[in-house]
This record gives sequence, C-alpha cells and structure tokens, in this order.
Amino acid sequence: VLPNGVKVKRAFCVKNIHFRDKMKARMRLPLIHEDECEEVGPEYEVQKNRRNGQIIWFRRERRYPEYCPVILSLRLVWRAETLGQKGDDPLCVYRDKDGVCQYLTGRDVTEYFRFVVKLTMPNISAKELKLISTHSIRVTACVLLAEAGKDGWYIKLRLRWMSDCYEIYIRNTSRIALMHNDAMNEANRRLSEMAVTLVNLPAVLEESGVLDRVSYEIEDDD
Repeated sequence: VLPNGVKVKRAFCVKNIHFRDKMKARMRLPLIHEDECEEVGPEYEVQKNRRNGQIIWFRRERRYPEYCPVILSLRLVWRAETLGQKGDDPLCVYRDKDGVCQYLTGRDVTEYFRFVVKLTMPNISAKELKLISTHSIRVTACVLLAEAGKDGWYIKLRLRWMSDCYEIYIRNTSRIALMHNDAMNEANRRLSEMAVTLVNLPAVLEESGVLDRVSYEIEDDD
C-alpha cells in the first residue's frame, strides 16, 4: 500500500515486460515478431530503494536458448495472454488440471526450491532449509557475479542495490578458493625458486668466495 492508500500488486504484470529490437527500439507486438526481439527488460514499478519504474535490460542468449531471458519472457507473455491476462494482470499464470487459472506465487517457488534442495541434500537441517527462498535467486546471482570477478559497481547495477549491502551475500565458495590460488601463483612460484636456490647455496658460496657462508647477515638481494 502506497502512502496515498493506493494498492499495488506485488508481482510483475504483463505490461511490465518490455522488449526491444537490435536498434533498441521498443517492440509493440513482440509475440508477432519474436525473432526481432533482442532484449527484454522487466520493469520494477515499486521498489524499497525508491527507484520506481526501473528497467533492467537483458540480452538474447543464443548460445544457450533454453536459458535465454528473451525467449523465456516471450513464453511467459504468450501464456498469460493466451489465458486471458490483460496488461494490468499478473504475468505468472497457469491453468491447473481442472482448467482453472492459477497464479504462480513466491510461496509456490519457495516450496519447489526447498523440495529440490531436500532431494539433493537429504541431511539438510530444518534451520538451513528455511534459508532457501525466492530471495536465493538474487543471492546466487550476487555470488556468481563475484566469482566471475565483476566489480562491486557492476553487481549493484545489475542486481538493483544502491549500497554495499550486497557484500553480505558473497560466500567463500570453491571457485573463490581457486581464485585465491591463482592470485598466489606468482608468489608461490618465486618462493619455490628461492627454495631451490637455498638448497644449492653452499656450493654457490664456495665457488664465489665473496660471502662467509656461515654468516647470518646476508642481505635479501644476496
């Protein structure tokens, strides 16, 4: 409920899904010209950060069409319009086994996520299972972008954060642990070379005759 008493839907409506062609021109009839749709942009009418009406654009993914945001969004719009949804009606709708139109809610998605997690991790505790929700999608996106080495400004821009609070979602994942090894690679290589040199140090000093090999006052460069 807005301060003026107006109620708004806590859902994307059909009118909130926008499509653009490769020239970034808005598509008026995207379902008739699906192949020309190059970008999709969900519009966030009301947000906690007050960026109401914000649109985040996603490009067509031709390498993995089964995960393409443009194609998937076109299917959502097609299903909604086929089932009689108008512009101001919620987008995520389906027809149940009795032929009655139902809305896909956040609770439905949360229950499905928890069902899948329980199948893959049978020993997960009830407390840990409660951490799984629709919000897990945003958290996972944050972690994946961090693993990909994206800067903070990029994560905030793409996932609609204004502050640095996104940092609390970044996890010490296996991929980040491997990135740690990669970052230390050059230092470890130099240490290994130094270790080999130190093993052969007595022979080197014997030949040079410059330094007292029993001396402990050897400079770092030496």
